[in-house]
Amino acid sequence: MACPSSCGDITLIANPETNCDTSLRQTTPSRFVFFACNSPIPDIINTSNVASLFESGVFVASSPLANLTWNDPEYEEVIIDDCSVPFRYITRRGATFEDRVAVGADTDSPAIANLYFDYAFWQDKLDNQQKLFYGILYCNGDLKLAKDKDGNYLTASLTIFLNYQRPGTQGGVFTEFKQGEIIFNGDPLGLTNVPVANIVEAGVEL
Repeated sequence: MACPSSCGDITLIANPETNCDTSLRQTTPSRFVFFACNSPIPDIINTSNVASLFESGVFVASSPLANLTWNDPEYEEVIIDDCSVPFRYITRRGATFEDRVAVGADTDSPAIANLYFDYAFWQDKLDNQQKLFYGILYCNGDLKLAKDKDGNYLTASLTIFLNYQRPGTQGGVFTEFKQGEIIFNGDPLGLTNVPVANIVEAGVEL
């Protein structure tokens, strides 16, 4: 195959000359963040303004999640012409997770305790999933927003249902948890997606 030199020269990004030590980036995804597609989102989100988005209720975070596992991306190949290799792009990527936290809350009217507020939280996200955008919150406080390489927010489908973990000993108590799957239209972990802010540095308490 001939190189398409008529398209101009290509300058590749090289590693810095000072990058002599091998290091690991150890990060753990912990929660999903939800916000409505019509929310007034600043063009640039950073540590100086992210706190107001959580405090005002624009950004809503799930409870800390367990067994959050990302599936491999799903691809589609598009043929540009018979002389070129097909263009391969990610069509979607999913993640499975468990919410093991039971949340109770007091309602204002009437003033009674709702021992199953976590049910209402996830049912709300199920009911509004076609109107939501998403973020990924890490244990160290880093926040990534689910976008494509052009900066467009990704949509996703969401599934949540109750499940139970069998006790390890006979006669033990079962553990209830919410089991979920979220499938993004695209890859929320794309290499153009870096954290926009750190909520710990911003003073956000969840």
